Amino acid sequence: MKAIALYMVVILALLNTDILYSQESYLHDGINGDEIIAYCYQPMSGSELKTIYTINSDGSGNQLLMNADIGLNHHNWSPDGSKIACVGYANENTWSIYIFNTDGTNLTRLTTSNNVWDSEPCWSPDGTKIAFSRIYPNQNNKCEIWIMDIDGNNPYYIGIEGFAQKWSIDGEQFIYQSKINESSDIFICNIDGSGLQQLTFTSASEGNPEWSPDGTKIAFVRFIYGQTDTYEILVMNSDGSNEIQLTNNNYLDHYPRWSPDGSKIAFITDQLGAMQFEVYIMNADGTGVYQVTNSPSGYTAINPAWKPEITSSINKPTINIVNIAIFPNPSKSDVTIEYSLLSSSYTMLTIIDFSGKLVKTLVDAKQQKGKHEIIWDRTDSPGNTVKPGIYYCNILTHGGTVSSKVLIVE
Repeated sequence: MKAIALYMVVILALLNTDILYSQESYLHDGINGDEIIAYCYQPMSGSELKTIYTINSDGSGNQLLMNADIGLNHHNWSPDGSKIACVGYANENTWSIYIFNTDGTNLTRLTTSNNVWDSEPCWSPDGTKIAFSRIYPNQNNKCEIWIMDIDGNNPYYIGIEGFAQKWSIDGEQFIYQSKINESSDIFICNIDGSGLQQLTFTSASEGNPEWSPDGTKIAFVRFIYGQTDTYEILVMNSDGSNEIQLTNNNYLDHYPRWSPDGSKIAFITDQLGAMQFEVYIMNADGTGVYQVTNSPSGYTAINPAWKPEITSSINKPTINIVNIAIFPNPSKSDVTIEYSLLSSSYTMLTIIDFSGKLVKTLVDAKQQKGKHEIIWDRTDSPGNTVKPGIYYCNILTHGGTVSSKVLIVE
């Protein structure tokens, strides 16, 4: 019961605290400042409004993203980086999901139910839906997973009680936390609520899970019992195997979020003082920890969310290539790649892995106008079967290059 009580204290504290802006920043040498993180920066007590800021991953460029007289928190970027969904505090008893443009315009309320706390909005990978957690404060904080269109229309409960859901990269599943036998565990289900799988089975409490960008790993938080009760951040394989603890201290390490390339994890920790949270970043193996935000006394920075990495060429046909299709996708077997050329052209079709390394060249020849079909047997150039993960099919013609994503699964 102690773990559950502390878990709810931390969750509700993160949901309810407020924020002010500090112009101070923590600079870390050698870190790419082009990687942007949105976060909520707020006072630990008082009535000042919750406000969303952005900061570069090296601690530079701290600036206001959005301010509103209702207060904003618990935000998530759209897949194309043009919008943010967030929590707005519509009134004393109601939290609603809002959306705004990342230039700070067009704040729009999406959910309108009263006396509920709608929280943890997250976008479907194709950007057409938003899932959120609905909390019922008058029903012992019961939590449900809901889905709606990005304009707020057609909201519906998927039939699963859970919190802090995240979409899988193929858009077919949610990972989330839910209470079983007085403790919180991590589960997976299909987006229609079917196919329930439990991934953690400890007597501790686990929560805030998130898939890595390639879908092969899950970062999450566990309450660690001991002389000093703490939260620690762990990773495991997407099937729940091979747990690795990344943090090991007497602090509350929480809210892990993967960088777009999967090489780093942003998180919050209160090692500077009890409940005095700041945003930190570490490598995906737990090394290289450094502080990003630097708040004045009495203020705290929470809920980091990386801006998506946008590749303008992905899924945008050039002048000579139309009707690209990759199937099945995700794939456990051979992958069929279909495309059409508007005119005859030299064509190079390659498979690239998530890090940008060449895996295999499938076409390197002049091709005629019309439809073409290529089979990739999921092997690399030496003939070895590739590991599960995200790969890119790059098609180069005289009109330019088109890249399309394919997910290989076990």
